[in-house]
Amino acid sequence: MSEHKGGTDATHKIKLESEIQRARWLVPSVAAGAEARFEVVTSFVGDGAALEIEVRKGGKKLGTVEGAVGGGRFEGAFAVPDGTDGDITFEAELPKHKLKARSNPLRVKPGRSVANARWDREEARRGDVVKLMADVKGLREGESVKLTIYEHDDDGAHDLITELSGTVKSNQVEAEWEYEYHDDTDEIPSHDETEKGYSPPEYFFRADVGGVTADSGLLAFQDWVAISLAVGGRPATREEYVLHMPDGSERRGKLDDQGQAKEKDVPPGTFSVEFPRFAKKETP
Repeated sequence: MSEHKGGTDATHKIKLESEIQRARWLVPSVAAGAEARFEVVTSFVGDGAALEIEVRKGGKKLGTVEGAVGGGRFEGAFAVPDGTDGDITFEAELPKHKLKARSNPLRVKPGRSVANARWDREEARRGDVVKLMADVKGLREGESVKLTIYEHDDDGAHDLITELSGTVKSNQVEAEWEYEYHDDTDEIPSHDETEKGYSPPEYFFRADVGGVTADSGLLAFQDWVAISLAVGGRPATREEYVLHMPDGSERRGKLDDQGQAKEKDVPPGTFSVEFPRFAKKETP
């Protein structure tokens, strides 16, 4: 502050000294990779005066911000580099006025990140409970992470299936999902309608940590049908069957010596099994 002593009954000419009154961060802490806002307040400094901000961590220079004073004040933002940890400060300088001021320290926390999103298996069947997992950094224990499951589309038009919330524990997030088929089974193309026949759906999930995301690999749906037949309490060995599929196609086969068979890669939906020798359909 400028101080003047003199009588009140006379005119005095005084020189007002320019000054940087305050240089400070506007937040107490910030995550690495994020922006931190700051302000510089001046007195008796003309509008448009050049201002230089140099940000440092100890003796290491992290970057600079340039601006101009307006109305005795300048407010700006500095993007804290990834990997920064600990306290940082900045020095505000008015070169033409030969004035400098040091800011208060700003605590930088490790940046929030997510990686290695993954399923606990490569295939799922109807009713399976699968786990969704991902590695995270910069999150508190017990904090929630959004996990969004999509059905994969080769054209990129992925269909939203559901959203889950995972909880952070020891730098990992985990959630469970009970697989169920969501599409209309009437729309599954039959073998006659496609060159390769039925193609099982595949799913991936996206873990989102405040806009930072990681996508998992693909989880394939593989349904199957177990067929068994007993006649008079005994296995019907080597009995022929016809499996009528949800897509309208058929599969033919024979039961084994225990009167059982298993058909894999079956489209989801309603199906039935027919034993021609008995001239009627049975639901397994």
